[in-house]
Amino acid sequence: MGNDSQNGLALCFLTGGMGTGGAERVIATLANIFAGQGHRVKILCMGRDKKQAGYELDRKIEVVYTGVGRGCFLARKVRQLRRILVLLKSYRPDILISFQNYINIQAVFLGKAAGIPVIASERSFPGKNMEGTVGLNRLCKWAYSRADAVVCQTKEQREYFGLRNKGNSYIIMNPFRIPVDEIPEYTIRDEVLLLGSTGRLEESKNFSMLIRLMANLKDDFPELRLVIWGEGSQKEALIKLSEELGVRDRVEFPGVSRDILNEMGKMDIFLFSSRYEGIPNALIEAMCMGIPCISTRFEGGGAELLIRNGENGLLVDTDNEPKLEEKTTALISDEDLRRKISFEAKKLRSEVEPEMIAGKWMEVIQRTIDRTKPKKDESR
Repeated sequence: MGNDSQNGLALCFLTGGMGTGGAERVIATLANIFAGQGHRVKILCMGRDKKQAGYELDRKIEVVYTGVGRGCFLARKVRQLRRILVLLKSYRPDILISFQNYINIQAVFLGKAAGIPVIASERSFPGKNMEGTVGLNRLCKWAYSRADAVVCQTKEQREYFGLRNKGNSYIIMNPFRIPVDEIPEYTIRDEVLLLGSTGRLEESKNFSMLIRLMANLKDDFPELRLVIWGEGSQKEALIKLSEELGVRDRVEFPGVSRDILNEMGKMDIFLFSSRYEGIPNALIEAMCMGIPCISTRFEGGGAELLIRNGENGLLVDTDNEPKLEEKTTALISDEDLRRKISFEAKKLRSEVEPEMIAGKWMEVIQRTIDRTKPKKDESR
């Protein structure tokens, strides 16, 4: 491929796959915008089998799955890295952009071997994401110290890896646009009927906190229901908990939706209960839609970056169930407060507008390419 000033830049993303996760959504958004601007975009996925993309991609974008066949993990990994290296040398992209810490490590190695600058993007809160994995922690710090640029979501991520004073580290918000022609404008109903949340059904998301909340509210608000969208290893445990607490008929687990924004638009209040995160797309989406939100102050800094407590949302300390019940009850009971928070939350749209976010990414991309270009020998 290579850089051609008439045809834009050659950009290559490296990721685990292109499913329905938050990192995948960001990649799809950026890739579509860059392709529309005339840049040539490829996405290399570390997975073995091509699956249905979680997000629509421009037809000009090529997605390649690089997983290899049978054998022990180490042998398969070596063969895969060799395959990706061959592809990179064939594509000759101007830059390699990787997402997620364990992939970032591999991207730095591959970029150095292929002579291609690398931008590594950290998507989670590493202090918790890497608990018990000292080796991964050290490898990430090694990789980020050698990446040509690192993009973080929050200052906490940047400080964790010792990148605060490095000129090649950047903080960029996740992009998001409400497709207003497809989703009805959110309106405040007189009566709150549906609490909602969405995410992977895993321990770190702390959805059990929301089920216990429903058990505590069921007598005061007999029509109230809770819907939790997503799949994960904790689904059966969460269903069992709802049965034990006598709220199974009030809590729904409908799985994964390919039209989650439409489903979120049916919620009266959005609850976010995580213990740690980077910047959660689900919370951004709910706020941009104008849904009144209550979030934990999860480790990672993203909640306070998005929510001004009492103005465009409400915050509670992580695992503080009495405070969550208090704030939820107040929001259910106060229509004026819901209306105020909804109005203020929608102002977040201007801060996450996709073209603006893509512009910030392109500034980093171009700056990194320019900084890593081989210096011409001026002595000749």
